Amino acid sequence: MAEKQSYEKLEQRILELEKKESQYSQTWNSLKLNEACLEALLKLSLKTDESKKVLVDFALEQAIFLTNSTIGYLAFLNEDETILSMYSWSKQAMKNCEIFDKPIDYPIISTGFWGEAVRQRKPVVTNDYTRPNPLKKGLPKGHIPLDRHMNVPIFDKDKIVAVAGVGNKQEPYDEFDVRQLTLLIQGMWTILKRRASEAALKKNEQELRSIFRAAPTGIGMVCDRIIQKVNNRVCEMTGYSQNELIGQNARFLYPTDEEFEYVGKEKYRQISDKGTGTVETKFQCKNGKIMDVLMSSTPIDLNDLLKGVTFTALDISYLKKKELELSESEKKYRSMMEAMEEATYICSSKYLVEYMNPAMIKRTGRDALGELCHKVIHGLDKKCPWCVFEKVIKDEPINHEIVSPKDDRTYHISNSPIFHTDGSASKLTILRDITDFKKMENQLQQSQKMESIGTLAGGIAHDFNNILFPVFGYLEMAMEDVPEDSPVRDHLEEVLSGAQRARDLVQQILTFSRQSDHELKPLKTQIVVREALKLLRSSIPSTIEINQNIDRGCGLVMADPTNIHQIVMNLCTNAFHAMEESGGKLSITLKEVKLTIEDLKDPAMDPGPHICLMVADNGQGMKQNIIDRIFDPYFTTKEMGKGTGLGLAVIHGIVKDYGGYISVYSEPGKGSEFKIYLPVIQSSKAEGKIETNLPLQRGTERVLLVDDQDLVLQMERTILERLGYQVTVQTNSIDALELFRAKSDDFDLVITDMTMPDMTGDKLACELIKIRSDIPVILCTGFSETMSEEKAAYLGIKGFLLKPILTKDLSQKIREVLDESPGLL
Repeated sequence: MAEKQSYEKLEQRILELEKKESQYSQTWNSLKLNEACLEALLKLSLKTDESKKVLVDFALEQAIFLTNSTIGYLAFLNEDETILSMYSWSKQAMKNCEIFDKPIDYPIISTGFWGEAVRQRKPVVTNDYTRPNPLKKGLPKGHIPLDRHMNVPIFDKDKIVAVAGVGNKQEPYDEFDVRQLTLLIQGMWTILKRRASEAALKKNEQELRSIFRAAPTGIGMVCDRIIQKVNNRVCEMTGYSQNELIGQNARFLYPTDEEFEYVGKEKYRQISDKGTGTVETKFQCKNGKIMDVLMSSTPIDLNDLLKGVTFTALDISYLKKKELELSESEKKYRSMMEAMEEATYICSSKYLVEYMNPAMIKRTGRDALGELCHKVIHGLDKKCPWCVFEKVIKDEPINHEIVSPKDDRTYHISNSPIFHTDGSASKLTILRDITDFKKMENQLQQSQKMESIGTLAGGIAHDFNNILFPVFGYLEMAMEDVPEDSPVRDHLEEVLSGAQRARDLVQQILTFSRQSDHELKPLKTQIVVREALKLLRSSIPSTIEINQNIDRGCGLVMADPTNIHQIVMNLCTNAFHAMEESGGKLSITLKEVKLTIEDLKDPAMDPGPHICLMVADNGQGMKQNIIDRIFDPYFTTKEMGKGTGLGLAVIHGIVKDYGGYISVYSEPGKGSEFKIYLPVIQSSKAEGKIETNLPLQRGTERVLLVDDQDLVLQMERTILERLGYQVTVQTNSIDALELFRAKSDDFDLVITDMTMPDMTGDKLACELIKIRSDIPVILCTGFSETMSEEKAAYLGIKGFLLKPILTKDLSQKIREVLDESPGLL
C-alpha cells in the first residue's frame, strides 16, 4: 500500500515537472520571439538607406516568422479611413495566389473579415475561417485557401494609417501573436514616420536655404538694427557685397536720418500690433542711386525682439514708375471716355452704376452713380432681359443690338469686362445709336431685293421674248397668206395685237427692274391710259366698279409710255387694295387743264396747259400722318407680300422728272384721291401706231442662220426664204464656226442668236470677223445685261435686234446691213 502511494506521488511529481518544463519552454520561446522582434526592429532602424518598399517587405516577412504564419499582407489607409490600398503581399502569398489582376484599392465598406480591424478599430482574430460568420464575404476565385487569419490596425495618434494581417498558422492565434504583430508593424510605422519627418525637415531646410539664395526678393536678418545676414539679392539691389553689409548698422542704407528713424518706429509699431511690419521706404545704393523699396519685417521670436528680426526687401522702383504711368494712362483714357459721343457706363456685379461719361449723363439727364443700371439706362424695374453680365465677366466681350424701352431707339451695345485686383469684375458698356443706320440698312436690303427681282425679270424677259418671236413670225406669215377681206385676217390681227401687248408687258417688267432705258417722246397719254385700264380690268374683281372719263383731245406730254403705264397701274392697284374687302368704286379721269401761277403747287413748275390724271376710290382712306409719309421710299401700310413701299416713291420721282406735280386728298372712311399734273408740250408729232402694211424688203443673198432653239430657227428660216434669201441653218455655234471656217466665201450675211451654249453669239461674231473681216453679222437677243447696240457695234457687229422681231424690222435691218457692206453694192 505504501509502495502504491509512493508511485502515485512520483507520477504526480513527473506531471508537475513536465508542466513546468512546458511553461519554461513557452517562456523561453516567448523570450526568443521577443528577442527576434527586437532584433527585427533593430534591423529596421538600421536600414537607413533602404526604400520604403524594402522596409515594408522586410517587416512583413518578419511578422510572418514571429507569428508562425505562412502568408501576410500590409495595406495603407487613406486620409478619411474609407479605402485600403494594398502595398505589400508576402512572398508565399504572391507565389501561391492565382488571381492575376489583383486589385490595389479596396473600399472598407465592401471588405469582409480583413476590414473588421478598421471598423472595430482593434485587432481581429479568426481561428476557424471555415465556420459560418455573417461578417465573412468569401474569397475570390484563385485566392490562397485560408484556415486562420489575424489582422491588426496600426495607429498614428487616433487615426488608423495601416492594416497588417497574417494567416494560416498551424496553431490558433493568441494574444501573444497579436502583440508581436502589433509591436513589429507599429515599430515599422514609427520608423517610416520618423524617416519621413527627417526627410521633410531636411527638404524644408534645403528649400529654405535655396529660397534664401535664389529668392528674387532681398532677404536678411537684423538684430538691434545691425545687419546679421543677407542673401545675394540684397547685394544685387544695393551694390554692396555681403562683407560690406554684414555687421554694419542699417542706417547707411537709408538716404536720410529721418527716413531711417521713420522706418524703425513704423516697423516696430506694426510688429507690436500684428506681429509683422510693412513699410514703403527708400534705399541709397552704393552708386548713389535712390531706389523705392517695400520692406516687410517679422521677429524671429514673437516673445523676444532681442533675438532679431527677419526682413524682406522688394525693389518697387519699376512698380512705382508703372503706377505713375498707370495714373497718367487712367487720366488719358478717362478723358477719351468723356470725349466719346457714344453713351458709356460701367456697372458692378450688383448692377450699380460705377461710372457714366458725359454722353450717358446727357442721355439719362443726370449722373446716376450708385443707382441700378437697368433702371437708369433703360427705365426697367428688373434686370434687362438681354443682360450679358455673367458671360462678360468670363472674359467674353459681347456685342449685340437692342431696342431700348426708354426711348424706342436701336443701339449697338459693346460689352467688355473690367477685372479688379480684389477678384471682382465690372462691365463696361458702350451704346452706339444705330437707329438711322438700321433704317438705311433696311433700305439697302430692300434695294438688294429689288435688284434680285430685276435679275429675275431679265431672265424672264429673255425666255419670254424667245417664246414671242416665233409667235410674231408665224402670225405675220399667216397674215400674208390670208386675203385682206377674209374674216380670219381680223382674228389674226387681234392675236398680233395681243402678242404686241405681251411684248410691251415684258418691256414694262424690264423698266420696273431698271434694266431698260427710258426714251422720252411726245406722247398721247390717253392712249396709254386706255391700254392700262384694259389690262387692269382683268386683274380687278367684279366687286369693284371701274368708271373712266378719258378726254381724247388732251394735248401731248414729253414722257415715256412705260412710265405713264406704270403710274396708272400703281395708283389703280393701290385703290383696289383699299377697297378689296368690301368692294367699291374706282374712278379714273384724264383731262387737260390750264394752271395759273396761283394754281401751281411747286415753284419749279411753269404755268400753262397741263394734263390732269385723277385716280379716286371710296375705300378706307388714310390719316394725315400716313399721307405725310406715303412718298417715302419703302414706307408701306400693306401687309407682307402686298407691297414693297416703292410704288408711290417711284411715281413721285417720275412726275418730278417730268416737271409735274402730284397731290393727295384722303380721309379715313371716305377714300382717297390722287391727282397728277404733267405739262403739255406744243407739238403735233406724237408716237403713232406702227404701220404694218409697208412693203417688205427682199433679197437673194446667202445667209448663215445660227440659233440653238429649233422652233425659232425654223421660223426664221421660213421668213428669210419667203423674202428670197438662200438660208443655211446651224443649231450650234461651234458647228457654225467650223462651217464658216471651211466655206467663208459661201455666205453674204450671218444672223446669230446671243445666248447659246458653248459659245455666245457675240464671241461667235468676233471669231467670224477674224476669219473674214468684211462679213456682216446681225446679233439677236431676247435680253442681255452684257450686250447693247453700242457694244455690238464696237465689236464690229453690223446689226443688233431685240426679240421678238417683226418681219418688217428684220427685212429692213438685213437690207441696211447688206447694202452698207463694202463689196455688196
